[in-house]
Amino acid sequence: MRNSVCIVILITRLNCLGQFNLVPNGSFETYTSCPSTTNQLPKAMGWINPTSSGSPDYYNGCSSFISVPYCGGTPCFQYAKAGIAYSGVYGYDGLASNLREYAQIQLSTSLTNGKCYFVGFYTNEANWCGLGCNNLGAYLSNNQINLTGPSWLLNYPTQIKGFGNKINRDTLNWNFIGGIFQATNNEQYITIGNFNTDATTDTLTFNSSAVAPKYAYYYIDDVFVIPIDSIPGGMPAFAGNNVTINSGDSAFIGQQISNLNCNWYNGTVQIATNTSGLYVKPVTTTTYVVQQNLCGNITNDTVVVTVGGLGIKDDAPIAIGIRISPNPNNGILNVEILNDEFKIEDAELRIVNVLGQEIKRYKLQNKKQQIDLQEIEGGMFYLHLQKFGKTISAKKIVKL
Repeated sequence: MRNSVCIVILITRLNCLGQFNLVPNGSFETYTSCPSTTNQLPKAMGWINPTSSGSPDYYNGCSSFISVPYCGGTPCFQYAKAGIAYSGVYGYDGLASNLREYAQIQLSTSLTNGKCYFVGFYTNEANWCGLGCNNLGAYLSNNQINLTGPSWLLNYPTQIKGFGNKINRDTLNWNFIGGIFQATNNEQYITIGNFNTDATTDTLTFNSSAVAPKYAYYYIDDVFVIPIDSIPGGMPAFAGNNVTINSGDSAFIGQQISNLNCNWYNGTVQIATNTSGLYVKPVTTTTYVVQQNLCGNITNDTVVVTVGGLGIKDDAPIAIGIRISPNPNNGILNVEILNDEFKIEDAELRIVNVLGQEIKRYKLQNKKQQIDLQEIEGGMFYLHLQKFGKTISAKKIVKL
């Protein structure tokens, strides 16, 4: 099992690779003037409204009316993924047929045919909505899209969607949507939104008492198109971090990137094809192998899923309570071990992202310990309490 540093950096923090991003103003920070009302996406430098019917919005902390975070008649907590700005589009409207909005921008240079790119963005559903939908994605084109007339829908074949294309209803965390794209037409524009019809879009009402219970509206931030060959070390196969589970439990291995061609093996037996990650439920400790074909570059990686007990010594009880406060937090949090008999020798606190990739690791100094995650971008993470290298308890962390 290899620690794929490049992929961790790309998904959790793109700043260090910003010079390779072909999306100018991908985080919407640069503007011609501060937005004063809704329907002002073009005030974000370079961004375009590709339809005459839609009215995508631009939010910026410089504004007193359409600021970041934006309240929308509800408590404010949805800060930008990066900086102080983001855009917003309707992905679905339960009261109007095929109502959609999109955000479009021209790339700093056109894509090279045959070359592979890592394409993605982050999305967070507005907390004043009560309906979630799937199909939010990105479409790359050679020409600028400029739809006139009464139609709202851009019915194009979306090349990039979220892993598994699940319904997005998360109003707390910025969720990653991204995948691999191989250029075929010297593409030079990226457009973000839902390109599917109502009939081919799945929806779910999760808050019928919301301000807008029939709407699915999404904030968009940190848009990127990065050439794979510009990433130091490329994007080698990543099977995930070794994990310990109890008998009967499942574990996710790999990563959540769409259009990434990977085959998975248990020994010599192929168990999955053409997916970057999957859930497994082994009955005994098992080593899984992933073989990745990224535009002709074949790499391999392994991950071990340990089954049958937590694998710790007798001085560490199996059930260990952990208290994290505050949670959500701004990056400074207190971790308290609640079991009086637990011994801290050889114990560690390990922070991983939602893909299971390690972000931070601390030696446990006391049963009450403060840790600092301020330099990490906001999102959902997991804190693992480990003893002798094995996870014995885990808690979800939300960093604002």
